[in-house]
Amino acid sequence: MRKNDNRLNQSDTMQPSGWWWNAILWLTHNVLPKIHLLWTRTWRVKYEGVDNLRAASKAGGVYVGIWHCNILITSMFVARHSDFFQNMITLVSPVWEGELIARFLNGLGYRLIRASGRTDRIQGFKQVVRALRKGEIILAALDGPSGPAELVKPGVINVTAMGKATIIPAIASAKHFIHLPTWDKHKLALPFTTVIISIGNPIDLPKRPTQKQVEQFCSEIEKQMTDMEQRVNSQLSKKKDSFFRS
Repeated sequence: MRKNDNRLNQSDTMQPSGWWWNAILWLTHNVLPKIHLLWTRTWRVKYEGVDNLRAASKAGGVYVGIWHCNILITSMFVARHSDFFQNMITLVSPVWEGELIARFLNGLGYRLIRASGRTDRIQGFKQVVRALRKGEIILAALDGPSGPAELVKPGVINVTAMGKATIIPAIASAKHFIHLPTWDKHKLALPFTTVIISIGNPIDLPKRPTQKQVEQFCSEIEKQMTDMEQRVNSQLSKKKDSFFRS
């Protein structure tokens, strides 16, 4: 049975200002993406299920759902595969923390929709629906922007259904990584390690899912992602990295 997220929405954090904040935003957009690209070029990356995404994108819009803790690993999609993923869109929160993520991802080549979070929900919702109906690919966290971790938000099901699109879950993991001190225990894959990005099976939705159906789809996605993660971690445990000792 899925856990219920009964927490009330909190008020938005006031946007910082001043020269120091502008400097941070500039560095986040212009410098950190380049460092990240150099970092990811040391990884040995294996992709699974990319054909699932290619096939689904030919039929219409696709919502590629990841866990929030995998944003840094999966952000390499656009940067390293611009031939296919150059038009991918990601969702960011309109609060100040989301602004940093937005600048970073935009620096990597992503287009942005400020749709998640606690403000501008309706406008962001409409933008997502329009993008999906146009056949766009959206890569976003299913449990963002603030958790609970690894629980699918019902709004993802509703917005994808209204966009007449398909949901595809995706998992990313590394043989050697550290957890950052964040609510989602964000994964930072270490240099020269092996990374696997696995794209799951497409999930088609009815045009107007009932509340019961929404809950069932959330559970189905969570189960598929749990199974994928266990399989990926099992593969990684058998691989050897030349720069690390297992």
